[in-house]
Amino acid sequence: GEILATSAGSYSDVDCIGAGILAKSIATGYAVNDISVQMKDDHIKITNCSNTGDIKSICHTGGIISTTNCEDIEIANCKVSDCDINDVAAGDKGGIAGYLNTTNISIKDCKIDNVNLDRLSDLKNHTYGSTAGVVGNISYYGAMSSKNIESVLIENCVIKNSSMKTQGKEAAGILGMTLANATLENCDVKNSEIYYSYK
Repeated sequence: GEILATSAGSYSDVDCIGAGILAKSIATGYAVNDISVQMKDDHIKITNCSNTGDIKSICHTGGIISTTNCEDIEIANCKVSDCDINDVAAGDKGGIAGYLNTTNISIKDCKIDNVNLDRLSDLKNHTYGSTAGVVGNISYYGAMSSKNIESVLIENCVIKNSSMKTQGKEAAGILGMTLANATLENCDVKNSEIYYSYK
């Protein structure tokens, strides 16, 4: 991320302008006497941020945040525009967030305008990575599967003049894939292309 690359503290609050705000916020674990101890990353709040910078990543990629497994995340009044958000191998991509494994998620009043979300490689048989205008993937798997998702709200978000493309996985205007109940309210996708293919 241009502003903050990694956060693993108790509270992260960002209110600024930048090209890619927060790359990764992961609560990591450690062992004491062979007993696993999970560190806690409580809350991330990102408001009034904008991104107009191209972002390229090997894995999860997002216009505001790429990935986190914090307890709660709030993203409000953010805008991503006039840029490319791409992965070069495999990963979830979203105009706001790539992959969230977060207990409570709230994304409100965000705008995506003239953004191209796509994979830049021609990997064969690589069916990994959902793509969407707001969030690519909300689920729990792999190394970040320690949490259960309790609430997801995406509200008053607008995607326009954009393209959401993927190879072999889900592609959608708002939310690419989720393993949780999600509430999407008053969101709109205008003049945009949604495309997926199996190679």
